[in-house]
Amino acid sequence: SIKNCSCYFISQPLDHFAASTNETFQQRYCVYDKFHSNKKTNNNNSNNSSSAPFFFYTGNESPIEAYINHTGLMWTLGAKLGATLIFAEHRYEGLSVPYNTTNEHNNCMAYCTSTQALADYIALLS
Repeated sequence: SIKNCSCYFISQPLDHFAASTNETFQQRYCVYDKFHSNKKTNNNNSNNSSSAPFFFYTGNESPIEAYINHTGLMWTLGAKLGATLIFAEHRYEGLSVPYNTTNEHNNCMAYCTSTQALADYIALLS
């Protein structure tokens, strides 16, 4: 559940594709790493990195609390595979809203696109 996750914020550009603006907003994401396995791979790879996966849940049109507790497959497989679970809140949802009210900015919903959201997720995972 979200009570067992660590939640953070990352500063995201309001527009990932226009150099003319430097406006940002805070995107919320939560991490559950109690399943994470520290097993090392048994191959000849010199860096011998951890083989444990991470599962990433892309936020939907709800605050993060609405779906983090209802994603049973991630929790079930995460426990079985020793995964770290990462849940991102979609921009314009929950606490990841660029503007406090719709009156603060003209065309405030102009940046609520799947393209911008996917760019948020790339930045979060990079």
